[in-house]
Amino acid sequence: MSYDDSDRSDSEATDDNEDEGMDMDYISDESDEHEDEKDPDWNILEELAENEEIGDDEEQTGSVASQNNIRVESGTTPQDEPKFIVFYSCLMTLFSFFCFNCKADKPEVTMSNNGTMVTVRQQCHSCKVGFTWRSQPFILGRYPAGNVLLSFSALMAGASISKILLVLKHMKLCAYSIRTFFYHQSRFLFPAILKHWEEYQSSLMSKIKSSTDEVEWAGDGRFDSMGHSAKYGVYSLFCSPEMKIVHFELLQVF
Repeated sequence: MSYDDSDRSDSEATDDNEDEGMDMDYISDESDEHEDEKDPDWNILEELAENEEIGDDEEQTGSVASQNNIRVESGTTPQDEPKFIVFYSCLMTLFSFFCFNCKADKPEVTMSNNGTMVTVRQQCHSCKVGFTWRSQPFILGRYPAGNVLLSFSALMAGASISKILLVLKHMKLCAYSIRTFFYHQSRFLFPAILKHWEEYQSSLMSKIKSSTDEVEWAGDGRFDSMGHSAKYGVYSLFCSPEMKIVHFELLQVF
């Protein structure tokens, strides 16, 4: 698989220079919408779950099953949609019933994957037209959304991408190569994070400047633990009334 996990030719893809700004907004929107939401304390949840004697994934019927119904509002963005793991045999059963164009029975079905996205192609012997279905939308007309969101989620969680890919490998769950993660990181994720930080910093500074209260500042630098040496360190500037870091610099130790 190519490192850019593109599923279309360059002639079919949209111009990167025109659309890259849109893509930065696509990735950073999640941070804007959920800025005040915090991840749960997973350690506490794990401790509580260890004492439970049953899980919550047994097949349910009746009113209990209806409580798990999923509804998605129109216009929901791809990053906010629920995602599912679908097995090959289930897709093959579904697409082998009839041609999605002419409804003829038992078309020939083939599948291919592009990272986490599967493409299903029907070749009908009756209408000869064929039908193509993809499991994910594209970003910039080229990149499967699930691939970029997997890279984004791994980076935001501070997780090791090699461990994540190992988990997916043990599940036989299709995914991209590790170099695709670093391609996404340098091309999409780091620019989006930098853009979001600069906009957030600018709004925070405007809020502090417009405040009529006294502003207290605190600064501190961290280079390494006691008894060790380091070439680089980070100096942070903290606004005490706002209880937020307003600026930081990466410094080289001379």
